[in-house]
Amino acid sequence: MSAQSQVSVGLLGNASFPMRALVARLSSKDGCLWCDYLPESLREKQELPPSRSGSEKDSSRSPTLLRFVAPQYQPKGIAVMGRVWELSQQAEGCREVQHALDYADDEAKTQMLQELRGHVWEATRNQHANHVLQKCISLVRPQHLQFVIDELVKGNLPVQASRNKFGCRIVQRLVEYCPAGQVAPLVKAVVAQSSHVASHPYGNYVIQQLLLHTDPPHGALLCQALIQDVKQLGSDPYGCAVLSAAMQVWELKDKVMFARTLLQDEQLLVFMACSRHGHHAAKAVLDVLCGQDRADAAQI
Repeated sequence: MSAQSQVSVGLLGNASFPMRALVARLSSKDGCLWCDYLPESLREKQELPPSRSGSEKDSSRSPTLLRFVAPQYQPKGIAVMGRVWELSQQAEGCREVQHALDYADDEAKTQMLQELRGHVWEATRNQHANHVLQKCISLVRPQHLQFVIDELVKGNLPVQASRNKFGCRIVQRLVEYCPAGQVAPLVKAVVAQSSHVASHPYGNYVIQQLLLHTDPPHGALLCQALIQDVKQLGSDPYGCAVLSAAMQVWELKDKVMFARTLLQDEQLLVFMACSRHGHHAAKAVLDVLCGQDRADAAQI
């Protein structure tokens, strides 16, 4: 160990493992890998492929790549029928249910889904059960998912679900896998408060999903609402992300309408152009404008 390394280690004393690894890495001149400092239990050896020349000399000098690989889940073989809701609320139980869904036939999948009837809102907000509900939505035929939509809509919960850490995933999966007509009541409720949802850390993902999957009538309403509230959305980091996503999927006439609306507020356009999520929308504005509109934008 070099004198510099000895001094560094001496100063560190009982410092944490990451700090010791960092100092050792900086002190080393051998080009060692970060994973060389991992405990053996977190290492998995994988030989690099031989060099292009294929010579024995080159392949023998190939270093060993060490990387961490998360262990695959090993099912415990728990019987889930009749216990779907109970198990779905548990960390290990929800994985058992998901595993069972992956290998069940259509009838069994439908039966397991039915055990969540009356628990949709609880499952939507649960850190474990939401994964089971998402799996059901992706695997079960849409006609059997109607009660899931009904429980959310009749409880006036679509907006709350969209702004929930786990619920936003359920709304996205429903919009993604169900026909537009089936999820129309849910989409209508979210679109009615689109700005409220779009300016949220989780809700913005729901609006971005609606931009991709909603039907033309609701898509037009959503477009109108986003353009109308452009000042509020453009001033918000999550709203900016939604506007940037919208400019990628809207038709040209909608893009031009948005661009002209944004052009009326020079400060907002400059703010978006300098923001992490808004600069994509600002650039798209310049791309769709032409003639005098483009000249005006260039003067800002």
